[in-house]
Amino acid sequence: MRLLLDTTYLMPLSGIETDKFTKEDSKILFSAKNIYFLVSPVSLIELKWIIVSKSKGNPVLRSKLRKEYRYLLEFLRYTTFIKLTPLVNEQIDDEENRLLDLGIKDYFDRIIFSTALVYADALLTEDNLLRNVWSTHKNYRDLIDLYNWRELRNILSL
Repeated sequence: MRLLLDTTYLMPLSGIETDKFTKEDSKILFSAKNIYFLVSPVSLIELKWIIVSKSKGNPVLRSKLRKEYRYLLEFLRYTTFIKLTPLVNEQIDDEENRLLDLGIKDYFDRIIFSTALVYADALLTEDNLLRNVWSTHKNYRDLIDLYNWRELRNILSL
C-alpha cells in the first residue's frame, strides 16, 4: 500500500508530539510491513510553520525543534524508507481547486489530500473536514482509502 502521511505523522520525528500521535506511535507505524510511505513537501513547510508558532518566545525550545527538524530533513534526504512526492503538478493543482470549491479552506490540507489522490492508495490524516469530503464524495472513496491513526492501527493489527 502506498500511504501518504499527513503532517501530524511527521511531527514526532521533529520533536513535537500530539495527543493523537506520539513518538511511540511513530515506532509502531514505521514498523508496519508492506507499506510504502509517502510525504508531500508541503507537509515539511507546514511543519516548519508549526515549529515557529509553537516556539514563539521560547528560544530554547525553538533551537531544540530546529535541530530535530534538521534531523528529519536529513533522514528524508537519505532514506528510502519515506519518499517525497512532487510538491505540485497539474493533477494536484486540479484536485486542489476542486477541494477549494468544496469548501476546504486550508491550503496545506488541500494540497496533501490532492497529492494523495494522485500518488497514493491511502491517506493517513486526523483532519475531520477532509474525512467529511472524502465520505460524501464517492469518486474520492473510489480513488483512495482514508484512515486516522486509530483506524489504521486496528486494520493492520499494530
